[in-house]
Amino acid sequence: MAIGARHVQLQPGSCTLLRLSPEAKQFFAERSFHFAPGDRLVEEARNLILAHWIARLEAVVLGADFEAQGELEAGMTWPAAHRSAHIVYSGGVGELVYRLLREDISETAPFGDLGVDLARCILASPVLSKDLLNFQPEGKGRAVAYGLLRHATEISGGTLHLPQPGLLPLRDLPIVAVLSDRSPDADFQAAFALARPSGGAVSLDLSDSHIATVKRLAARLLPLLGSPFSAEKPLVILVSRNVGKALGACLSDWGRGVHRQGLIVIDEVHRPDASFLHVGRMVHGVLPLSFYGMR
Repeated sequence: MAIGARHVQLQPGSCTLLRLSPEAKQFFAERSFHFAPGDRLVEEARNLILAHWIARLEAVVLGADFEAQGELEAGMTWPAAHRSAHIVYSGGVGELVYRLLREDISETAPFGDLGVDLARCILASPVLSKDLLNFQPEGKGRAVAYGLLRHATEISGGTLHLPQPGLLPLRDLPIVAVLSDRSPDADFQAAFALARPSGGAVSLDLSDSHIATVKRLAARLLPLLGSPFSAEKPLVILVSRNVGKALGACLSDWGRGVHRQGLIVIDEVHRPDASFLHVGRMVHGVLPLSFYGMR
């Protein structure tokens, strides 16, 4: 079912639209809302799609016959009723549901979508929130393990640039840009500016792994980085080639420069189309990476 926070993607911290899924575009168009990237998502439209999603979820729990209504893919079946079932949540919105039970989240669209708003609406629904206090998954809703392992987990080996391994793990780092060594300087500057307030990641596709290419790129990036990133709020560069240690060494002047603390380069990473990154602790020379907010 086309229900989920990332059908509506926003500039984090604002109501500015970045993109809508085809289903969200159709939903809004049928209600005479026509949005383009850069437009403001007005409160009326936001409330309409949230109410629609909640109504659909409540219908699932109350046993709506979606099979009879022709709303399921061919070959799928649907149980007749769920009134006696216990309801638990997984995934990004599920994590937010359980987090909101413990603390408030005051930021506007902190993850660049309607996740917090949808989680609040689930909590406000007597149908959807009936089991939240009594039945909570051990991971408090974090991504379903099978899907996470199959589609959103990678590992990086021992050739990365990691000046302070003790700072790991790093959670919920926004992937602020997907760039290449052919991207203009302005794109790098914008990405670094987005990552600076709380730390972030940049995905970088390198055309080759020759040392000359690495040195040229480092020489370009050094004046664009600006003031040093702190170790607590680092800049993580995810590079496609096996050059993490070399690129990190060039950018940090072999550990002597101003960028020696808050710059991490993780190599041989082929990033899924995701918005957030979790960097685990190093285990036997292997660094696990998990991606969230799949597009």
